[in-house]
Amino acid sequence: MVVDFLTLTSLLGRSLVDKNAQEVFSGLGRCINFEDLGTLFKEFRDDGIYFEAQEKPKAKRGRRRRGGRLIRTICLFSKDYPGYSEYSGTLPGSVKFGESKNSVIEKLGNPFNVTSRKLPKPCTLLAYRDTNLTLNYEFDDSDCLFSVSAFKTPSEQELAKIRWKFRHTRASL
Repeated sequence: MVVDFLTLTSLLGRSLVDKNAQEVFSGLGRCINFEDLGTLFKEFRDDGIYFEAQEKPKAKRGRRRRGGRLIRTICLFSKDYPGYSEYSGTLPGSVKFGESKNSVIEKLGNPFNVTSRKLPKPCTLLAYRDTNLTLNYEFDDSDCLFSVSAFKTPSEQELAKIRWKFRHTRASL
């Protein structure tokens, strides 16, 4: 079953046990679950998709936390990504796996951020943001698009909290 991009992104911020999330998961192939540093990864390698889920923020005093982990990130992969089949749905922005950075920039415009890294293998990331989503388009060292990830764009209030925590954590070191 091919799950379209809009359906996948509608799961961002939802609990893994949410009815809609469970319906999507049941329509996908075999699932591999593993946890790393508090993040749960649900890999659907035959479908070219994985989900990252993290614990909900702590509930305020006197309130119960419900629903477990929330889906924070969705990643879609090309057949060139080791261990994954290619995601067969339509990618956001009508780009296609294997396209070059220049081709993606022609279609989507200039990204708000460009990042390069050398490890574990060289790649370049183009980041695009709209009001609700941040999309990362990742290119290998031969300049071919091999993955697209999506996560909810933090609100200004959430960004302010992150900046405040970062400043105060650094000050206490």
